[in-house]
Amino acid sequence: EIVLGQLPVTRRRRTAFVMLSTIGSILLVAAFSYRFSGGKLSIIWLLEAEALLLAGIFTREILFRRLGTLAAILAAGHMLFVDTANLSKLRDARGIDFSDLRTALIFAVAAIVLYANSKWLLRRSREFAATVWDEWSFKLLCYLGAPMAMLAAWSTLTEKWWAVGWAALALAGFAVGWKWQVNEFTTQGHALAVLAVIRILSVNLSDPWGSLHYDWHPWRVATVLLVAAMIYSSALMTRVTGWKNPARIPQIYTWVGSTIVALFVWYQFQSASVVLGWMMLGLAALELSFSRNSLSLRLQAYLAFVSVFLRMFFVNLNAT
Repeated sequence: EIVLGQLPVTRRRRTAFVMLSTIGSILLVAAFSYRFSGGKLSIIWLLEAEALLLAGIFTREILFRRLGTLAAILAAGHMLFVDTANLSKLRDARGIDFSDLRTALIFAVAAIVLYANSKWLLRRSREFAATVWDEWSFKLLCYLGAPMAMLAAWSTLTEKWWAVGWAALALAGFAVGWKWQVNEFTTQGHALAVLAVIRILSVNLSDPWGSLHYDWHPWRVATVLLVAAMIYSSALMTRVTGWKNPARIPQIYTWVGSTIVALFVWYQFQSASVVLGWMMLGLAALELSFSRNSLSLRLQAYLAFVSVFLRMFFVNLNAT
């Protein structure tokens, strides 16, 4: 296809040159992705959709653009429902949790392609979103990128580390949204952060793998504290949103981070030592509240001090 696109007779015809060169380039990229993804058809469908979309952009043909967008949405849906189900069945059949880098490659490529289509191509020229349908289709491509990125982390990481991967993706979304003023990435970051927090509270802290409290398992210490640190860091980059009260969002994230740390101390420390962990948390929050002039952090510190007093009074003074 590339060679045919470079022939003199083809180069005199702009549309034929663009179409052949685009198809050849996409097939060249698809060859490597198809090989290292284990021969999954999803990657071929996604890159065929990309070829249609790029051909429509280069030739300024709206039909190709719309067909490419529709094909990309269908390919993403196939990945969400088919590739995810296949990996889940394989993990259940083997009875062990394992990392599938080939499936992760498919989802990672899909996320990159969808984000590039929805943001980079749209920034190149606003004429590609000339109608309401086109504008909403490009937005849908952007929002489909978040599930693809989440599933890439889900395929790469084992079960205990899913929350860390999702929190890292949320932090990356906040960083991109904060730097380039893209509210869609910030919104997706909120969704990924909620998933990470739900996962860390319902799984990593509740410990479905049967470990007893007070046992300092490295995976639990690492996962919980990493997620808490990323939630605190997210509070610094969540002000750029289109929401009505953006100033309250960082406060919510600091409250969530403090709650995770407090629960971690309660789960992991010996009963009489919990007050020491909560006191350290309160002191840290109090110092940060003065340096950042944050009423929310100060209230968290006061709540930690009240909890320390109550636990000292009812638990430590009554301990044998």
